[in-house]
Amino acid sequence: MLFVGLSDMNVASRVDSYLANITMKWGKDKQGDKENKAMVGAVECYKQIGSFGEYKFEKLWTKSFASQVITIYWDQASCLLLIG
Repeated sequence: MLFVGLSDMNVASRVDSYLANITMKWGKDKQGDKENKAMVGAVECYKQIGSFGEYKFEKLWTKSFASQVITIYWDQASCLLLIG
């Protein structure tokens, strides 16, 4: 498995994300306004395909965040992926 942390470092994107993600109490919808958030960070998960030593990967999933991804830690004992 390969986990990749991504962040949009463009200043305009960060300011846009900050302003778009401000939630006023009168502006919330029934789903908690999660679909309307501007995303500047993401974590992608890839699985190695082929034999050992080949660098071919297949993308399994992507999770987006409204803030940047700074660090990723995989705890093998408990099978947890921690993202900060």
